[in-house]
Amino acid sequence: MKSPSLNHTEQQEMHLTIVRLVGAAFAQITRNLDIGSGELIAAFKEGLLQSAFRDNPRATVAEVSLQTGIDRRHVSEFKKKKSIPGLYKQTRLGLIWQELKWLAQNRYTDGKIPKKGSTHSFESVCKAYANGSYTHTAIYNELCRRKVIRDHGDSISLCQNHLGMIEDKEEYNKIVALLLARLAQSLTLNSRVTENQDKNFIRTVYSSQIPEYKMDALHPLVHKTLQRHFEEINKLLSAHEIDVRPGTFTPYGVSFFEFGRQHILDNLAWDRDDD
Repeated sequence: MKSPSLNHTEQQEMHLTIVRLVGAAFAQITRNLDIGSGELIAAFKEGLLQSAFRDNPRATVAEVSLQTGIDRRHVSEFKKKKSIPGLYKQTRLGLIWQELKWLAQNRYTDGKIPKKGSTHSFESVCKAYANGSYTHTAIYNELCRRKVIRDHGDSISLCQNHLGMIEDKEEYNKIVALLLARLAQSLTLNSRVTENQDKNFIRTVYSSQIPEYKMDALHPLVHKTLQRHFEEINKLLSAHEIDVRPGTFTPYGVSFFEFGRQHILDNLAWDRDDD
């Protein structure tokens, strides 16, 4: 049966709902990946332009600017150089880190930077780059959370060469980023193909009638079923490979993911608050 058409107000509400869902999803992911909003927005704009010109290489600057909402100057610059100079701006924390790194390498032979002092100290660096925006304590706590500084009482030292993501999350973050890229590719393809067989490639099976106390018993059963499917698909992929080096062709594969175990996330959040 054909779905009833929506009026203008309903279409607007639907559009806003979709935008909020996408925004909330990316907000949660970027928080987990320790990506700042400035970095994400810059990468998002660049991705929009790449996609727009890939879909229509002959598109004009005005057309792409209208489609993406990005300033025509940035679009014009991107069209010439395939990137936008100055789009990625160093964050305040990044500037503070660079200055601390310089002090550790050039000012103090033991690498220990005094916490307090009017010049050449952690305090003075924070004042220079974040005065009025963030407190010294907030900056100190964030650098500790990222495990990039070591406390020596009245001084600090750097224990990594880059600010980057938290070290023990690096491999996980790479996997998440790659999975998101593959999911986006699959969704784009699914929106453009006309054959129903291909459209069914993205399918979701779920239930909203399962209480939390049954989740722990259900999860291993689902995991066992998925493991069987993984093995079957792996055999199919292996049967169609030819004798070339890994990485020769564009990767092809199938991903499974689970959702809805919110009670576990809630418990993890409580554990973090208790620390």
